[in-house]
Amino acid sequence: FGEIGLTGEVRAVVSAEQRIRESYKLGFKKFLVPVSNKKHLSDLPKEILSKVIWIKNIKELPRLLFSSPAKTSKNVEVSVEA
Repeated sequence: FGEIGLTGEVRAVVSAEQRIRESYKLGFKKFLVPVSNKKHLSDLPKEILSKVIWIKNIKELPRLLFSSPAKTSKNVEVSVEA
């Protein structure tokens, strides 16, 4: 989730922690979240944080969805539980 700007940046959204917690309860296994929300999610349990994939720009989406974590670029942090 996130707000997409005109240049493709993925912007932070409100209530990110609540959205992730509720989605996790519903069975979601991965969460694509704007990097700008990262500082607001430090209270999430590590079990849930390990399922978060941080994204800065929508252009990163195909690579994040269809590549292994080892192939991601330096400026994108990826944390996916295998």
